[in-house]
Amino acid sequence: MCDATPDGLAKEDHPYLGCLTVIRFAEDAVVKPVYTRTEALVLTMVAEHTSIPVPKVRRVLKVEQRGLYLVVMDFIRGKQLAALWGGMSDEEKEQVARTLQGYVQQLRKVDVPRRRIPGYVEEGDKAAWFMSPTVFNDDDGTLGKFATQQELVDRMNELTVLNGSVEEVGLFDASQPLVLTHNDLNARNVMVDEDKRLWLIDWSESGFFPEFWERLSMQMQQANEERVQEKKLGDWRKLMTIMCGESSAEASQFLAWCTAVYHRRPKKAPVPIVLPDGDYLMSIEEVV
Repeated sequence: MCDATPDGLAKEDHPYLGCLTVIRFAEDAVVKPVYTRTEALVLTMVAEHTSIPVPKVRRVLKVEQRGLYLVVMDFIRGKQLAALWGGMSDEEKEQVARTLQGYVQQLRKVDVPRRRIPGYVEEGDKAAWFMSPTVFNDDDGTLGKFATQQELVDRMNELTVLNGSVEEVGLFDASQPLVLTHNDLNARNVMVDEDKRLWLIDWSESGFFPEFWERLSMQMQQANEERVQEKKLGDWRKLMTIMCGESSAEASQFLAWCTAVYHRRPKKAPVPIVLPDGDYLMSIEEVV
């Protein structure tokens, strides 16, 4: 994620095409440029199935020539939790953790047909990316969209076997249910309003993942936060257990798989992405 703007408007670091800024264009509304409808779909889902305070989606516009969407949603008045955290008492911090724990528990209870499909939320019953499109790139051109959890598990096990890492990593199964996951739960994505209610923003990475995923993504995001801020945030780390539960054996196995299989994959040369008008954006790495 990119750093937030001084007035607390979050920015989105899209995983493939760079940093996009949320723009406040009216007293009570913002517009967020995104490359998928994930955030709008999840926000609607969360509003319908939980009591978690989230921005209301007003409209979604598609910009064909740029290949993106504009999500118009409510502006949330308040301050980022990250800006308030250092001045909060231990009791206030624990109360925040308990509130976020309740939010995570609500997310895990959301039961919709989409729940059987692993990864980021797409429209209807379309298969979804489980991680970045570069993670599961196959020789035949498919990029890791899985219609069921079993398809995902089978592919991960296939790669584990091909890599000769079964003894090191073990094989996966589809026994852990998929749950709705924010996937970027950090203090910059929590807004505190004047009534001290906690609002969750930036759902662009959300989807249905194994239960251990929320804690794992929090740990990885926190490591990035500490690297950027060049200081340890021990109390936030300590409270992760309240918010999302203990770190699990399944999370450890997945991290071992990333090290043994994903990070050792052969790589091809970068391929430039060019917009229709010729604007050069970036290079994206293709993998075998």
